Amino acid sequence: MSAEITINNGRRERANDETLNELFERAARKRGARAKNRTEKSAVVSTIDTNKKTVKTKNKTKSRKKVSQLAKQTISSEEQIWLLDPWILFLSISLIVLGIIMVGSASISIAERNNAEPFYYLYRQLIATGLGMGLGLLVLFTPIKFWEKTGPVLLLIGILLLITVLIPGMGREINGSVRWIPMGIFNFQVSELVKLAMVIYLAGYLVRHNETVKKTMKGFFVPMLVLACVATLLLLEPDLGAAVVISVTALGMLFLGGVRLWQFLVLMLCAGMWRKWVGAVRS
Repeated sequence: MSAEITINNGRRERANDETLNELFERAARKRGARAKNRTEKSAVVSTIDTNKKTVKTKNKTKSRKKVSQLAKQTISSEEQIWLLDPWILFLSISLIVLGIIMVGSASISIAERNNAEPFYYLYRQLIATGLGMGLGLLVLFTPIKFWEKTGPVLLLIGILLLITVLIPGMGREINGSVRWIPMGIFNFQVSELVKLAMVIYLAGYLVRHNETVKKTMKGFFVPMLVLACVATLLLLEPDLGAAVVISVTALGMLFLGGVRLWQFLVLMLCAGMWRKWVGAVRS
């Protein structure tokens, strides 16, 4: 009996051990399955996040491309389509008509006495007006990018012409001033070209170096050196009116471009010290 009881107890213990092992194995399988599910879920989530990021990146890239394309289209359309300010057009035409009337009415007797033709100077004024309007239309239809790129070249040509005027035998002297270059049928006044070239150059410079002009003295003094060179050449002719007009226009453009007021004060201080030093040297 005791042996049978021992055998039965051993079988029960083995059965219990097998049941516990199965339970442990099931628990391990469940844990493994859970871990696998978590891994799969995390992989799926990471894949979804990656796809979302990729989609967002692609969308941003597409939107940037669209913006750049729209900007290019806008620039090209602005270059091709010309717009007119009606008030500027009205004032310009009014000044042109007023000038023609004044020249015609004031020059009749002089033209008749000198050229035997009462409307001689009126005809010349009309021809000059026609040429000016033709050149104005040419400038109007020229893209802005062209002027921005050729601004420094135009200014360099203007400075070379100002130097050419001062060379003996090249410039024409009238009333003590050498401001013109004889071109055969007319005299070319270089300061008029320099006015346009200076405005175009400064406008392009302010676009290219806007941050430098606003934050550093270098960005302010570079155009000031160019202006000083141009003004000096104009004063050597002498042509004080053109020098003043170009200087005031350039300073106004720089002020509107973001140059700070204290930089103008430094410039005025330097100009005052220079004038005082020149006066002391002369005396």
